[in-house]
Amino acid sequence: MRIHQRFIALTLSLLMMLGCLCGCSQEPEQTEAPALETSAPSGAKGRYVQEEVPMPDCFWVQDMVMLSDGQLRFADRDYDGNITIYTGSPDGSNWEASYLPEDVTNCDYVTAIALHSDGSIFCACSTSVPETQSYVFHAWLIDSSGACREIPVSHPDPDPNSMFLITGCDFTEQGKVVGKFRFQEVREIDLETGALSDNLNAYDIYPGMGAVTCAGEDIYILGTTEGMIYRDGQAELLSGVLGDQLIGALKAFEGYDKVKVSLWQDAQGYLFFTTHEGLFSYVPGGSVTEELVSGARSTLGDPTFFASNLVGDNNGVLYVLGNYTGGGCGLYRYYYDSEAPIASETQLRMYSLYADEDLQQMVSQYQIANPEVSIDLEIGVTGEDGITETDALLTLNTQILAGDGPDLVCLDGFSLESYLEKDVLLDLTSILSQAEPLLEQVTNCYAQDGKICAVPTTFALPAVYGPNDLISQIQDLDSLVEAALQAKADRPEARSVFMGIRPETFADQFYDSCSAAWITDDGTLDEEKLTAFYQGMRRLYSVDEGIRIEMADTLEEWRQEEDYTPGAYTRIHSSMSICNGTQCMTAGTLEGMEHYGYVLAGDDYLNDYDLTALNGQSTNVFLPRRIMGILSTSENQEAAGQFLQFILSDAVQSEDLSTGFPVNKTTFEREIREERTLTSSMSGSDAEGNDVFYTSKYPEANRRQALQTWVDNLTTPASTDRIIRSTVIEQLTACLDGDITPEEAAQEAIQALNLYLSE
Repeated sequence: MRIHQRFIALTLSLLMMLGCLCGCSQEPEQTEAPALETSAPSGAKGRYVQEEVPMPDCFWVQDMVMLSDGQLRFADRDYDGNITIYTGSPDGSNWEASYLPEDVTNCDYVTAIALHSDGSIFCACSTSVPETQSYVFHAWLIDSSGACREIPVSHPDPDPNSMFLITGCDFTEQGKVVGKFRFQEVREIDLETGALSDNLNAYDIYPGMGAVTCAGEDIYILGTTEGMIYRDGQAELLSGVLGDQLIGALKAFEGYDKVKVSLWQDAQGYLFFTTHEGLFSYVPGGSVTEELVSGARSTLGDPTFFASNLVGDNNGVLYVLGNYTGGGCGLYRYYYDSEAPIASETQLRMYSLYADEDLQQMVSQYQIANPEVSIDLEIGVTGEDGITETDALLTLNTQILAGDGPDLVCLDGFSLESYLEKDVLLDLTSILSQAEPLLEQVTNCYAQDGKICAVPTTFALPAVYGPNDLISQIQDLDSLVEAALQAKADRPEARSVFMGIRPETFADQFYDSCSAAWITDDGTLDEEKLTAFYQGMRRLYSVDEGIRIEMADTLEEWRQEEDYTPGAYTRIHSSMSICNGTQCMTAGTLEGMEHYGYVLAGDDYLNDYDLTALNGQSTNVFLPRRIMGILSTSENQEAAGQFLQFILSDAVQSEDLSTGFPVNKTTFEREIREERTLTSSMSGSDAEGNDVFYTSKYPEANRRQALQTWVDNLTTPASTDRIIRSTVIEQLTACLDGDITPEEAAQEAIQALNLYLSE
């Protein structure tokens, strides 16, 4: 999700400009750079600002250089793997497209590409040989005139069964090419003979989720646990603050297929680099880095943006190119503005119990669009310090009672009823009346006594996908069990009905369609209805006993890992799992139109299957997500209200959110009205084991209209209290394992929660 702005203000001290960039015209001193002041005097000016550079519509940018004539050049790979080279002025006004020579495009796939400032291009390619089911590798050098020459790269131990020999490459400033050869091999390629150097990766670093990149003549090999630099023929481990920041950034995003780190070295030897924390400079040999741009107030801090390349000019202007995880690319220019105020006029504090990528992105975008506001987002449970939900909430409540609470609170996982009863939240009625039109059946779900003190900003829908004749009969838990039994009888070859392997993840599928029924008017739990939930889950779980026997060893390993987080497995699975014979039906929360398309990926292979509301113990249920509140003690209520209006706006909600449907009425109705094409595709198999290619399928008009009716009739928010969920699921695990009866499970859960609910 992105909001493009033509001029974006960011954080910097004037000392950085004077202490580092103005010194770029001189030889760098091998000493510590002066530290930035932690705060700026009121009214102080002078800092780096960000500006978006217009660029062509691209799919996946891979490399960028500043040519010797001052133009920018970058490479883009389209959805089908084709490469386009774009060259233009740094203001983005005149991009010209060019293409690789025929010798290169005749290969099946370009596995790696690198651009040099002298205009030359290096490409590594592979071509399949169907007769032998193997691959042939090629390497090409294209000079500035467009002439193409093959380089006879010969690896001592190629794997002909893999299409990837060189998986990444980069030029040094002097025109040497360094290639990443599978796993831990990094070698320099002789551009005349194709000969390869010995492995430069002296410390056996795994850069698979890291990077191999050049800055000046230095070669950086970075992994998620350590990194090294190869300089003047010598290898040394990265250490100190530079190593901490680079490796820390890669560790923070371990598991992503894109990298947050990019590096560039200027002619004087100063190193500039990006992480998710911002844009920094480093004096070689120094012991500190200097922040030029704060990630918290720039696109660099957007969790969906991954910087692929950083370059600069002789005037201290820097350019960052990168990709967004949701699709699309961005090019940003950073330059020093002596008139830009250093300090923000308004400081907002926001609290969220859990990390939320969408929320972090909204914060980043808001600060970009409103540089006079700084938002500090605090996460209560990070998973790194042993803090539990109970610990985090106790600390927050203590701060609120002491008058030191945040301005805004994301209330997901909270005991929302307690907060509403204690009157610690501001009435949002006036703020919402000035917002864009909303789906009031969702946004007004917590209205009490004429006040709205908490508002969901997205929502999910408990849903079930399966044969029409079965899902149409599901009205409650009993009919859900009957439908499951019939599905198993109709498809005895299927491995399961609802993937009832692990009690906790199994229960996540159904919890949100039932939880609202247990809460009584006085805020306590209804023992009879909770008992009915445990009974229904036990019957439903027993249907899938076969797959638990089949996967007994794997199940035991999962249980020993103890990695389950309550609520982490609510999303409804794709219909692909029905096509391949794993399940008969799928259930869980539907999280938006993109997710709907994913659920339908196997729909064309199934006859008379559909998706509808999952009625467990309640009907017309929805799951509120990203529930926002403003503390009544906030001294920045107006600014907090403006941020709330911002995240409820069509401009924000029209982008694809990772969790939930939009509550903005204009956005939602446009999703219902308009056709869209999805490009997400997956390979898999059918029930007979044949390879099948699945593609996400945007819901047809009749399904979208049914969704509109479904949402129009919503009345009941599911319980979002994480403590209740954790306790109920804990007892359910014991119940499904046969250690206790459903009646005992309900009694244990209520006894454990009585004190908590009475507070």
